[in-house]
Amino acid sequence: KLVDVKYVNGHILACNLVSGNATGTTRVYYWENDDPSTVPSVLLETTDKSGVARVGDTFNVTGDPKGNGYIWFVGGTKVLRYKITDGTVSKAPEVTTIPTTSTAPRVVPVSDNQFWVKSLHDTSKHILYNWVSGGTATEVESIGCTNTNRGNAIAPFTLAKSDQQYAFVIDQVSGSSGWQNQTALLLKRNSDGSWSKLKEFDGLGTSDNGAGSSI
Repeated sequence: KLVDVKYVNGHILACNLVSGNATGTTRVYYWENDDPSTVPSVLLETTDKSGVARVGDTFNVTGDPKGNGYIWFVGGTKVLRYKITDGTVSKAPEVTTIPTTSTAPRVVPVSDNQFWVKSLHDTSKHILYNWVSGGTATEVESIGCTNTNRGNAIAPFTLAKSDQQYAFVIDQVSGSSGWQNQTALLLKRNSDGSWSKLKEFDGLGTSDNGAGSSI
């Protein structure tokens, strides 16, 4: 069963979910193109998740899946990344430790040295960490200015001409119940380093989206 799908630099990838099994097999599949008849290959197949029992609610990829880069996962108190070298993925992850995550956490790397983490049921904030291999990641900053924080996705970006920083986050329309009316918010970094909401887009309606939405 595939749970999360990514389109990365012309490549299509997807991962399965391993739940309640620290030695279960995590797989990342790779498609050469979007032809429906294309049979995927297995880019990563490993049982080494550094003892994490639930992995694969979400994943991320940096670099070139067929060249050099990383495949990222997060679960429990650990962020795992599997190094890609010349298209071959290591079966043993590099690991850094973070505070405990809750349901469906998402890791969003901004470089090999920094990454955001947010859980679906965590109503506090998106947190940016410095990667510390084999140790505890250090918190750099957080974004906690959204409506209810009922979302696990963030997409930060910078306008090249002005160096102004922005971010899209997934949240929930204020006053909504359950997991209804998920929405995207556009945030802007202020001169004092804080973040403020510039725009809230229309909600997705009354259908529940318990797994969260991606950006």
